Amino acid sequence: MKTTRKILPSIALLLIIAVATTIFFSNRYSHYKVEVYKSEQGWGYDILINKKTVIHQPYMPSVSGKVAFESKYAAKKTGNLVVKKIKKKQLPTITTDELNSILKNKQRPSDN
Repeated sequence: MKTTRKILPSIALLLIIAVATTIFFSNRYSHYKVEVYKSEQGWGYDILINKKTVIHQPYMPSVSGKVAFESKYAAKKTGNLVVKKIKKKQLPTITTDELNSILKNKQRPSDN
């Protein structure tokens, strides 16, 4: 019984170290990619991690209703912001202010 009490904290510590190491190295060596695509309504994006789609975003986040991006540029910039947040271990959500900032920027004519 006394031996079990001494072993359990050690096992718990080893598990915590193993989980933390796995998270650190999996994020460190992950390959992130934003793929932008054209739809009937406009533009959307996918976020791929190690070639696997983890986020499919056909519409602008933080906008009520199903409203696609009007430009390839805005979809790409928004997807890049999501990847940046994932890499920083933040929630991959986009606020209305962040989206408005992206949409206010000049769009390159070749991306429409």
